[in-house]
Amino acid sequence: MAGGVNYSIFDNLLVSLFFLAPNMLWKKKESGSISMDCTIEEVVDKTVRYSLKAEPIGESITSPWMTAKPKALIAIKKVLGQAEYRAYEGANTGGANGIYWISINSSKGNIIQIENSNVIGRKKFKAVTYEIEKDLVFPLLRGRDVKRWIASPSAWQLVAQDPNTRRGYESKWMEKNCPKTKKYFEEFEKELKSRPAFKKFQENSTFWSQYNVGSYTFSTYKVVWKYIATEMTCAVIAGQVDKYLEMKLVIPDCKLMLVPCESENEAHYVCAILNNCISRFIVHSYAVGTQLSTHILQNIMIPKYDANISPHQDLSRLSKLCHEKVAAGIDVTDLEEQIDELAAELWGLTKQELKDIKESLEELR
Repeated sequence: MAGGVNYSIFDNLLVSLFFLAPNMLWKKKESGSISMDCTIEEVVDKTVRYSLKAEPIGESITSPWMTAKPKALIAIKKVLGQAEYRAYEGANTGGANGIYWISINSSKGNIIQIENSNVIGRKKFKAVTYEIEKDLVFPLLRGRDVKRWIASPSAWQLVAQDPNTRRGYESKWMEKNCPKTKKYFEEFEKELKSRPAFKKFQENSTFWSQYNVGSYTFSTYKVVWKYIATEMTCAVIAGQVDKYLEMKLVIPDCKLMLVPCESENEAHYVCAILNNCISRFIVHSYAVGTQLSTHILQNIMIPKYDANISPHQDLSRLSKLCHEKVAAGIDVTDLEEQIDELAAELWGLTKQELKDIKESLEELR
């Protein structure tokens, strides 16, 4: 495979035809649709075309293919590689969001009154109101709650998983520490045991077991990004003061990817690296737009945070400022430009190479 033609100009239509020819990106000059009945001459008149190049992101012939301007592809090779970090999927209920996801009505001591979000998700569950302990309840962060530089939980969730054993807490432990929560889960025993993932992976575990929950889930500082998105959309999350739960860690759901970090400074450094235009270009040039999974960190060479390296400190500081300003509704374009320049310096990119990457990113959007 040496090239191709990428037509993305018709509404609800994306066709990629790769063959031995230059790779051409066609983009509409104006908003609106182009009729499928248009002649090729009419389509040419209504579009702008960019000559691109396609090549594997890695050395293997099975690697994903990047498509971009030739100069940008040459420059980006300085950045490609395995990150010094690992990404994980957020907490997964195995298709039982309507049981684990809850709203809180009131709080008294260590007891809260809850209602399950029974109509969320494809499968519906009976609606119940229960009093349970606060211990296993955490702020829930969903994909729609995350924008670049900001993440705001919109509900709560139960996480009854032992992060050390990667299984649901044992029945004796629940009876001793969270008997009311155990009784709540027993209301849905049949439904929880019938989950396909439970039958396949955890049939010998307690039936309130979940998936993709480990010590990384409970890291104090995490960087998160949307799994379903057109480009990288990252933010830093940590503990927060909740009006019902006091101070609690924010737990992302399975539509978010997370990177656990050892400190706030490190988390902001990683966030700045992932949110800059260079990383966004890499993702945009090869990833399927709605599948920004953990593989991202296999292709962006992010060095381990070192507080003694000035660019690392500066990237962390700028990410913190971006979070503060976005939370206040202030534009951060100037700060993002500084982040782009620092990231380019970190990876040894010249000003011209950064310019080529930015131009190619704009063409791919």
